[in-house]
Amino acid sequence: MIVWIASYPRSGSTFCRLVVNRLYGFQSKGIEDPRTKWTSPVHALGIIQINDLSIEEMEETDELYFLKTHNLQQLGGAPAFYLLRDARDSLISYAHYVKDVLDNDNSAGDLHTVLRNLILEKRSPYGRWSDNADHWTNRANTAVIRFEDLIASPRQQVISAVEALGLNLPPPSDTGIEAFAKLHSTAPLIFRSGNPGGWRDEFPAELLDLFYNEQGDALRRHGYMD
Repeated sequence: MIVWIASYPRSGSTFCRLVVNRLYGFQSKGIEDPRTKWTSPVHALGIIQINDLSIEEMEETDELYFLKTHNLQQLGGAPAFYLLRDARDSLISYAHYVKDVLDNDNSAGDLHTVLRNLILEKRSPYGRWSDNADHWTNRANTAVIRFEDLIASPRQQVISAVEALGLNLPPPSDTGIEAFAKLHSTAPLIFRSGNPGGWRDEFPAELLDLFYNEQGDALRRHGYMD
């Protein structure tokens, strides 16, 4: 059996994976996890599961597997957590992630260019933020966890999602959960900022207008329009 931990990139899925591990002992596998050296801080947290099973094989077993994904389309009606974050914060964080982690040959352009391309992106399997949020929040058997709530009360949010999905898990452990600020201090490229609304200090005004024109309706639908 599979439980998805889904999100648009840079919306808290790694932190959610850590909370699931600390509460219930399950490691998780990211179907898009890169295999580069920068992942070592995440590996050190002990939350990543490595196996050679296909998604279909995991779905057909009685054993429970947590799988992280950013993609829009996934297998059947398996239960899912969906991490929902203000698009403006996600996009700023994603643009930095592209520049600081993924863009090894400096071909993506400057941060302004990367952010503009992410706003307009229509070919990615992740979709645009609006596509991703609409798809997963309208999907059956999906518990939505808002990023700002997860940061404020990680234990409560994940336990509530488990209960909402009717997952038959062992009682949650009393093991402590690392604060986001501590994770940021040890792995800032992965845990960049747990500050909702930080986009106000970084999002260029002209690109904000472009974003509102392209995806403002979805931002409003999901309760993030000021």
